[in-house]
Amino acid sequence: MGRLVDDPDFVAAQLSARLERLRRSFQRGAPAKYAAAPPTITMGTGGAVSSITGSATPAISAGASNIATVGTLLYYNGTVYMGRHIDLLSTPGAADATGRGWGQAVMTDSDQLEVKVHAISGQIFRFNARVDGEYYSDTDISLSGDNTARHILINLGSAKPAGRKVELFFNASAWIYGYNVTANRRVWMPSYAGEPLALVYGDSYTDGIGSSNVRRTMVNACGSALGISNMIASGAGGSGYINNGSSAKFITRIADISRFGALDLLVIAGGINDAGQTQAAVTSAATDFLTAVMAAQPTAIIAVVGPFRAPALNPSQGVSDGIKAAFNAVKDSSRMFFIDTFADNWQNGTGKIGATNGSGNSDFYIINSDGAHPSDDGHDYLGMRLSDAIKAGVTALT
Repeated sequence: MGRLVDDPDFVAAQLSARLERLRRSFQRGAPAKYAAAPPTITMGTGGAVSSITGSATPAISAGASNIATVGTLLYYNGTVYMGRHIDLLSTPGAADATGRGWGQAVMTDSDQLEVKVHAISGQIFRFNARVDGEYYSDTDISLSGDNTARHILINLGSAKPAGRKVELFFNASAWIYGYNVTANRRVWMPSYAGEPLALVYGDSYTDGIGSSNVRRTMVNACGSALGISNMIASGAGGSGYINNGSSAKFITRIADISRFGALDLLVIAGGINDAGQTQAAVTSAATDFLTAVMAAQPTAIIAVVGPFRAPALNPSQGVSDGIKAAFNAVKDSSRMFFIDTFADNWQNGTGKIGATNGSGNSDFYIINSDGAHPSDDGHDYLGMRLSDAIKAGVTALT
């Protein structure tokens, strides 16, 4: 018997279902919302016991297993964090102790939710939360990690029998032990049934470099605007179609594309790190990679994005044309589209924040420290440009 993906009727049915899920999500999309009256969040001291009085259930499990006690929510396998609501696919380390990070979502009927975390020594620990779709703040709670376990208490004000969805967001310098709630209240995993699963695969822009906030990144801004609650980011600094960067070039780490199973939407966003490569070399490498991507995700909607650019890292028109040529060589028009960042002039200029010169939008969208990565506003801007282009591309497929 042949594979189901070789059956055109099966593939057509899968594509139709994925397009319908995406269309429904797009109707829910909106920019990030911040709570007018946010919950009170208290960061406990290292080594202190739970601050919830009475019997707290389910109890936190001790030890170094790093496995959350409630459902199959998260585990750390020694290389990457894995989970359902998660957006970090890189090894924690000093370079990861910045704004971007990973998240975990739970439901609870409790008036108080407490999460026990371990903050890695020598790194800056950052935390934020979203309750029923509204962020706690646009500024993270942060502290210097001291290699101890501590409790973060979220006071939700009152019990809610119907449950609240609480999303907890961290940078890479922490892991979760588990949760506490008020006596006889419960925590459970939310359902994502019927929601699209999307992944953005790219470089440090995808990874969120330049952002000062665990959720204010290009991928998260894009996900919010598309109404996709589980928008996964698989980014590796310096990575490209040809360039290896800090880890590996795109095709070498292609297993990450299928780490979460069959995707509804896959966004490939790279090329900035291939600045200086010839058009022919980029076309060859991108053709090989996109061919492998199509085989790895045979029923996903695939958006291929042209290169981003910045004053300190500015790929040529040839790099953009090389990616586009590769796309045209392998594309399946029933499920793929190209987003041309150069033709639409998404980014331009030679200035940066703190060293502006009026030459373009890099004056306010590129950080001063390296002249290569987006600021918080830059991530917001690129996330909205990306979401609008994805909506247009998906609509054209239907």
